[in-house]
Amino acid sequence: MTTIRLDHLKKRFGKTEVIHGVDIDIQDGEFIVIVGPSGCGKSTLLRMVAGLETVTSGDILINGARVNDKEPMARNIAMVFQNYALYPHMSVFDNMAYGLKIAKTPKAEIAERVQATAKLLQLDAYLTRRPRELSGGQRQRVAMGRAIVRKPDVFLFDEPLSNLDAKLRVQMRLEIKELQRNLGVTSLYVTHDQVEAMTLADRMIVMHDGVADQIGAPLEVYQNPKTRFVAGFIGSPATNFFAAGVLTGIGNPALTKGLDAVAKAGLDKAGATVGIRPEHMTLCAADQGHLNLVVSYTEALGAETLVHARLDNGDTITARQSGHLDLPQRGQRLGVAWPNEALMIFNQGGLRLQA
Repeated sequence: MTTIRLDHLKKRFGKTEVIHGVDIDIQDGEFIVIVGPSGCGKSTLLRMVAGLETVTSGDILINGARVNDKEPMARNIAMVFQNYALYPHMSVFDNMAYGLKIAKTPKAEIAERVQATAKLLQLDAYLTRRPRELSGGQRQRVAMGRAIVRKPDVFLFDEPLSNLDAKLRVQMRLEIKELQRNLGVTSLYVTHDQVEAMTLADRMIVMHDGVADQIGAPLEVYQNPKTRFVAGFIGSPATNFFAAGVLTGIGNPALTKGLDAVAKAGLDKAGATVGIRPEHMTLCAADQGHLNLVVSYTEALGAETLVHARLDNGDTITARQSGHLDLPQRGQRLGVAWPNEALMIFNQGGLRLQA
């Protein structure tokens, strides 16, 4: 049983603070995904848990014990890296066994653990091969196997699928999730890919400029983003944003309540922003919806079509429609509508206002 607590964790490089106080309690066996764009601090956060970066302030507790000052090897964690970090001159068996040999584990136990893990990862037929004789997916399995044989309390994954092609990433994503469920090991996983985050996580930490903008289950974060950044980062295609003033004349109750909340907070209504996800937008005849638009171009993806268009005020939006519907033509003038409950309103600071 392994729990982790990050208590107001901060990290500073010189005078620059890169992690601004992250708080989370991670339960035993939970799969936490830390997601965000490049430079947001997600890998730094993971490296602090691993002991590869010192903590400026705050505490890391594993099973209630403070580990800030413990060396990485004393934390009983195992890390899987983006570049596999395999020894090219060693066989698959020796790569997987290396950590156990360093720990002076008996040879019989090493052989038993490696054989069992290789079978679990479908690597038992490749134990005598060198890394250069393996595919990218097999190398990644070897890297995971090296972590599994150590029987750690915590798995740490640092963008482990970034070097794989798209099809293999999907396959490995499913394998990692199934493996983690079967082993029941508490895991932290870093990625910049929001699709990976949505499909893998029990809960996700959405990082933005060193701040945990939102922590929650994937669907909770997707359906109820707390900030404009989260609304724009989670979801593909990205949420459409435009100034609330564009909609002030359409008589939308949700918008009216949201703008009233902006005013009550002492903020300028003109600075408020509206967000609507592409899948909530319905195209219709011109002057029949909430707004009019002119089609710029379309992406026919088979099951769905993405329609990219420009509003009368110059803002660009994307609408998603079924691939079975007629394809809108470039330059065609249409209307667009959406259900009231789909509207998201954000103040000047980017915080979501609940109508």
